[in-house]
Amino acid sequence: MNVLFVARTDWTNFGYNFSEALNSVGITSHSAYQKENVIGPKGIHFNKYDKIKGLVEEADVVIINHTKSPIGMTQIEDDILKKDKKLLVLHGGSNYRQNSNRFNSEYNNIVHATLTFYDLRNKGAKNEKLLMVPVDTNFLQPIYHRRDKLIVANYPTQYATRPLAKGRDIVVKAMKELNDGSFIFKGETNVIPWNEHIDRIRDCDIYIESINTDQKGIPLTAYGVVGAEAAALGKIVIGKFFHYKDVERDFAPCKCKIRHAYDGESLKEVMTYLLSLSKEEIFELQKESREWAINCHSYKAVGTRLKNIIEGLYADKESS
Repeated sequence: MNVLFVARTDWTNFGYNFSEALNSVGITSHSAYQKENVIGPKGIHFNKYDKIKGLVEEADVVIINHTKSPIGMTQIEDDILKKDKKLLVLHGGSNYRQNSNRFNSEYNNIVHATLTFYDLRNKGAKNEKLLMVPVDTNFLQPIYHRRDKLIVANYPTQYATRPLAKGRDIVVKAMKELNDGSFIFKGETNVIPWNEHIDRIRDCDIYIESINTDQKGIPLTAYGVVGAEAAALGKIVIGKFFHYKDVERDFAPCKCKIRHAYDGESLKEVMTYLLSLSKEEIFELQKESREWAINCHSYKAVGTRLKNIIEGLYADKESS
């Protein structure tokens, strides 16, 4: 089987990581993107469809990544649907969150399945299949510092264009109110290459991810890619997550280790608890965080689930 991910912009290298997840479980996969992203894109770059037409022809499954298609409807019809390939769409962010009705009307008549996440489900997409975000846990190796004074970090990568998107103002205010000198808070907002961004997360002990719980009035109920990356690096991760029971049901035995905080007061409560712990207790929580990332977000874990989803589409066709 051969699977191709295509995106206008592969934000956070989402499609690339899903592609690598499939490769890790024996499925041939490639990812392609049309426009650069801010952290340094990975995969195959193309300006015009002709450059990836050969990849589409080789693929058995084409997955449109990040909602907006870089492939025109004529090409989708002629090169994918008429040739009996599987077409899926992967929704992973603001485009779909803010415009779900529009994109459902665009995709529901042509896709075989919709790949999505807890915070974007139940919006009317066709044949929804739930996933976790994949991260490279082999590359993202943990470092456990075991310091006398913990370093707490928050690095919102889209701060320049969306300064309130991750609840940055809430985080800074809460840290100022809480910090009596018992910990160090680091919170640069400059955009730097991904490897350098990972290095600064690697240097902390506790990472605060997104705290915001709505985007233009639409609920935000889950952590993002950075939360999984920080966990893989062995950091205690604080962020919003409203789906603990759902994850335990749908992804057993995966138990989310995000420390839930959804506003300034809950963030201070979580931090106060963590600051009360011994070095050994902090170390144990960091190891649990790393283990959770491997079990639920590693290439192998996510690739296995996506492989099963795709194979299930072929099984459904054979039984119909």
